[in-house]
Amino acid sequence: MRNRTTEPSTNQSLNERRRFLKLPKEEKHRILSEQAKEMADFYENDPEWREWEGGPLVEYDIPLDT
Repeated sequence: MRNRTTEPSTNQSLNERRRFLKLPKEEKHRILSEQAKEMADFYENDPEWREWEGGPLVEYDIPLDT
């Protein structure tokens, strides 16, 4: 049986996503940029990931407004 106190419910997750989608574009961009930086730092500094991946992460310059 799942522990309901530690696992978010589907409705809670869906509500969080909906709240995120209602944020202003600039705030969404700030949050996503912060999360991307955290993940890049994690993967760039994790030796196990580097061995599996075979090299450093590639960075792309992607325009935000298309």
